[in-house]
Amino acid sequence: MPQASQSRRKVGSVSIAMTVIGTIVGAGFATGQEIAQFFVRYGRLGLLGMAITTILFCVVIIMFLTAARQPGSGSYADLLKRWGGVGLGGMVDL
Repeated sequence: MPQASQSRRKVGSVSIAMTVIGTIVGAGFATGQEIAQFFVRYGRLGLLGMAITTILFCVVIIMFLTAARQPGSGSYADLLKRWGGVGLGGMVDL
């Protein structure tokens, strides 16, 4: 693969990663304090729950980004309709 193409791919990956992080941070998970307060009150099982939640969160993000790369994914609404059908996808898009 030519160097310019690799460089563009890295910049694109960084842009996507920053967008995902910015979206999550903007949604209120910036400090993680609320998450820690919720899970830590349950002790070791809470920490296990936090780890499982983090892994599931990453898996869902990877699934969503992989689906976004597929042909026919012109918009966020298209992805939601593909995953949830017209009814559920339309409700989630509200």
